[in-house]
Amino acid sequence: KKLRMTAELDPRALADPKTATDEGFPYWFPPQLRVTPNKYLEFLGGEGGKPLENNAVNRLKWVLGTMGAPEGAVDRRRMELKLLRGTDVSDEEVVESYRAEVDPDNGEKAWMLQYLQAGQLAYIFGRTIF
Repeated sequence: KKLRMTAELDPRALADPKTATDEGFPYWFPPQLRVTPNKYLEFLGGEGGKPLENNAVNRLKWVLGTMGAPEGAVDRRRMELKLLRGTDVSDEEVVESYRAEVDPDNGEKAWMLQYLQAGQLAYIFGRTIF
């Protein structure tokens, strides 16, 4: 799921209106549970309010929501980065921190990608698969 970050938070994906309205995505959810980014942004906009902007930080909130992350994950990441850096952190810096974890062009800073590459999907022990 983490590998979704580089694709779904890419500026081209954000600019493509189809990515915000595709009713068939995320395809791994049953159709009755799918929420498009546009529907999510309308919901967050509140009653009578206009939908939130389809920008990287709001799309990140949608991605995290479809991954089962608890509400407020973006704000907690912002606090974590502020503690590590000792300075305020912008929305774009929060988004970039998620992208950087799995971006193959990011070298050693792509720690989550390295972790996933080193992992095993299954392990066979005797006659049992884990």
